[in-house]
Amino acid sequence: MLFRSSGNLAFGQAISDVTLGSNLFQAGKRNEIKAWIVSVNNGSDLNNQNDSTIKNLYASFCGTYTVGGVSPDINNFTELSNALNIAGVLCPVVFKVRPGVYNEQVKFISIPGASEINSIKFQSDGGDSLNTRIEYSLFNPSNDFTLLLDGTNYMTFEKIGIKRIGGSKNIRLKGTAGNLSFNNCLLGKIRNENVYLQNLLFEKNNMLDSVVLFNSTQGQNLIFNSNKFSKLIYLKNWNNPKLLNNIAIFAGAKEIIRIENSFKSEINGNKITVQPTSEYNQDIYAMIIDQCDSAKIINNTMSAQGDCSFNIPAFLSVLRSNALYLANNTVTLTYNYNGCGTRPSAVSLYNVNNAFLENNNMIVM
Repeated sequence: MLFRSSGNLAFGQAISDVTLGSNLFQAGKRNEIKAWIVSVNNGSDLNNQNDSTIKNLYASFCGTYTVGGVSPDINNFTELSNALNIAGVLCPVVFKVRPGVYNEQVKFISIPGASEINSIKFQSDGGDSLNTRIEYSLFNPSNDFTLLLDGTNYMTFEKIGIKRIGGSKNIRLKGTAGNLSFNNCLLGKIRNENVYLQNLLFEKNNMLDSVVLFNSTQGQNLIFNSNKFSKLIYLKNWNNPKLLNNIAIFAGAKEIIRIENSFKSEINGNKITVQPTSEYNQDIYAMIIDQCDSAKIINNTMSAQGDCSFNIPAFLSVLRSNALYLANNTVTLTYNYNGCGTRPSAVSLYNVNNAFLENNNMIVM
């Protein structure tokens, strides 16, 4: 579409606003705006090599859009992230992602217009995180991720698989990322980079690899609810982290849950089973709480079985902490320790002030 404008400009003069007309731009699509000079001083432009400028613009998103598949609104995540990072949102937005494997590296930054009301959701259109996946398979050690959220807020991923092939980091969190949710997803390794995180929710996910979330200053409000874990969960410098109703089955892990330098941790209703392999010749802990204040460990079921091929100094270990509440837990160690040396302990408290223990069932066999 071509618009024309005419008028006079003195030497060195600039006009900030020029009304050309109107056009309806489609959200998510790149729109190239080109402006050029037709005549100078009522005559021909003798140097047309410097008479034009080009700007690529995107219209803001609002509503529901399809991604991938046949006749989509947006072809893939690369196209989507380019548009969303620049144009932002005007209202709540849902991206329905068609089934398929999207072999892409995706980066979102702080999205213009995103808020608690104007949230952004990526939702599997097929309802299956196995069939709808983002996978990045290129070797790229300097930018090792499948999904990078750098200062991103108010974003949800639902029933989508996010995996890294050929690298070590799957999801990376940077900047002041927060208000993020992962629901019913298939997730690989998750890392952050010593930043400030807040309001993270992981719910009903299948966590295929370890989760390490540290904060340079104390992060706020982290919830893991009803997930399945198979590797280490390591949290450091959090206020109000919660692990609720998760199922963790581990084979070959030194530590299963480790929380450090945190306040008001709640570990409630989890089922933790340790199945060490014979080649894993290290001390094993189901849970380590270190330098924490006001931790609450309640209603958990923890069990392990094995022999002298591994060692359990203490299945639940609390160190250098204050105001511990340990109640209604069941710890069962079925462990043939004859000839192993030290008999394992269900619980160990070291340098803990104001500990309150009640109604726990500790069994070592």
